[in-house]
Amino acid sequence: MEGPTWQPIRIDPAVCTRCNACVEACPNDVLAPNPVDGEPPVVLHPGECDCSYSTMSQTWLGLCIIDCPRWAEGAISRYDPWYMRPRVKRGISGEEKVD
Repeated sequence: MEGPTWQPIRIDPAVCTRCNACVEACPNDVLAPNPVDGEPPVVLHPGECDCSYSTMSQTWLGLCIIDCPRWAEGAISRYDPWYMRPRVKRGISGEEKVD
């Protein structure tokens, strides 16, 4: 079975400092250091991303985002396509069947 066709984490290479703090913070090893020197981390396992929904800020926050020193500047962000948002909020991954 193929994984999701969407990327739950977006990294802006223009803002990212390549510190790999997001890679170290992710408990599910979704992110990995880029094998190409000077490039931002890569989203290696998008289907394993399970960021928590913060009821305080009404946004998706993951450890990768929280630990990024430049997240407020847009270095890293969470993205869910509009058709996935209800499923993600209920904790249903893109691979599971919904009846």
